[in-house]
Amino acid sequence: GWWHDEARARDARRHPEVGDRVVIGANATLLGPITVGHDTVVGAQALVVRDVPSHSRVLAPVATVPRPRHAQQWPHPPRGTREVSVLFPAW
Repeated sequence: GWWHDEARARDARRHPEVGDRVVIGANATLLGPITVGHDTVVGAQALVVRDVPSHSRVLAPVATVPRPRHAQQWPHPPRGTREVSVLFPAW
């Protein structure tokens, strides 16, 4: 193929290895040459980049809700954007 990974040895493993009876939730991502042990549950939207021992649970971080801004804290929209229905402020 056209891809050559110069950072790893030619015969080194590049993809995850998943054990038996592992449940991987929706949108979970396993990256790199990691090993997920047997009887493990990987939660939805979890990002796994390190080895996971057998009989483990991997959970995605819980979402946080930022403190709402008051109207005077929002930036003024730039000129010429009155016809835009939604403005996304710079956080």
